[in-house]
Amino acid sequence: MAADEGSKDWLAVGSLRRAWYCLLGSIFGYFVVTVAAYQVRLFATSEFAAAILRLVLVAVLLAGIAALFITCRLYYAYALQKTVRLTFNNIFFFYVSAVLLFATCYIQLYRVDPSLFSYANPPTPSDVRWVAPPVAYQLQRLDFILFSAIQSVNGGYYRISSHSLIISFLGYVQAVFTICLLALLVAAYVSRKSKLR
Repeated sequence: MAADEGSKDWLAVGSLRRAWYCLLGSIFGYFVVTVAAYQVRLFATSEFAAAILRLVLVAVLLAGIAALFITCRLYYAYALQKTVRLTFNNIFFFYVSAVLLFATCYIQLYRVDPSLFSYANPPTPSDVRWVAPPVAYQLQRLDFILFSAIQSVNGGYYRISSHSLIISFLGYVQAVFTICLLALLVAAYVSRKSKLR
């Protein structure tokens, strides 16, 4: 995340720094748990163990999403308090991060309970416990990234749709976050226009 003009010392703010480290810690924790789980054969053979692991990963991802929202709020409160001109880079960073975190959360929830989604012709069968074929998994991941990006603007993706209150709620949370980012985008645009005058 780049600092906006005049806000280079944003990591000196204690609450903002803690939120940023929580975000980075949750992403790092997700990867460490995932890599460690690939080494344990139990997750590939036991449906119960794989479901528990995926629920732990969902909890880590939800913590990361919360940390992302808090970091975004604190960063822009700090940047606006410093009365600096906002840049598009950080807004883009927060949007892409939210889409990727939500997409990863959606795919883990799909693996826990496929009935949460209505998913036509998935590339990987829904009964895969932990390890899936790499190409099929990446195609499925792309589907969920597209689903997440479209959910962020409260749209519908033709291959996947919500089939539960949990996924609908997450979609609306994601849409509200995107609306807040759009407001910041407009503020950045207005700030840039006033700078050109």
